[in-house]
Amino acid sequence: MIPHFSVFVTCAFLLSVMQACSQSSSNESIKEKISYKGVKQGTYNEALALCEAGKYREGILIANFLIRANPKLEEAFYLKAQALNRLGAFPEALSAVDKALALKPDYCFAIATKGDIYQKQNDFGKAKLAYDKALSCDTDNWRTMVNIGTLFMKQKQFVEAIPYFDKALMLEPNNVDCLYDRAKSYYRVGQYEKAVGDCDKSILLASSDYEVYLVKGAALNKLGLEVDATTCYQKVLQLNPGNEWALKYFASKHN
Repeated sequence: MIPHFSVFVTCAFLLSVMQACSQSSSNESIKEKISYKGVKQGTYNEALALCEAGKYREGILIANFLIRANPKLEEAFYLKAQALNRLGAFPEALSAVDKALALKPDYCFAIATKGDIYQKQNDFGKAKLAYDKALSCDTDNWRTMVNIGTLFMKQKQFVEAIPYFDKALMLEPNNVDCLYDRAKSYYRVGQYEKAVGDCDKSILLASSDYEVYLVKGAALNKLGLEVDATTCYQKVLQLNPGNEWALKYFASKHN
């Protein structure tokens, strides 16, 4: 449970918020220069809402505020780590997530976030170890399964990626991103009919994503279904005019 507090906001606090929000570089360290006398009730929910809206710096300021009021609030460290990760401040993000895990070693979401941070740094070995540990304490975490699949895709290990997408889709069958990633993996291992099947499912859920039509068109072309492939590439150009791959396809047909 998140504790509830009360807050008295000072001019110094407001000034520090304005200064922190004005920072322009996403890779700068977030400086914690906040003066306060208390914490507003429900502030954690406000910080969460800010981060979900992409206002990560403001969310970090409130997380700092919460942490100073209660240094044992692991949720605040976790939220701060997620926001820092989104800003590309990876060393600071790792520091925050480690503090959350020091307070709660079996904090599955924090362990998974550590994997996300390592993956963004292309440290695939450490990312996989973190994701495996996260799954060991939360076996139904489909997002972590997707992230492991993505991790393998980045290393061009498509055969290894597919089973993780399979498991994730058993739990979240209508996840468009996972269907798309599995379709790409099927395509890369030569399972073109399965790639088309996943693309069809994805199109039913999100028909405006040109990238899905791109993969479907490529798979249909490999299957020798030129008419259907052409229809897909035409759709790509409707949704994404000037698309390089679609133009290359049509150019190859005119040679």
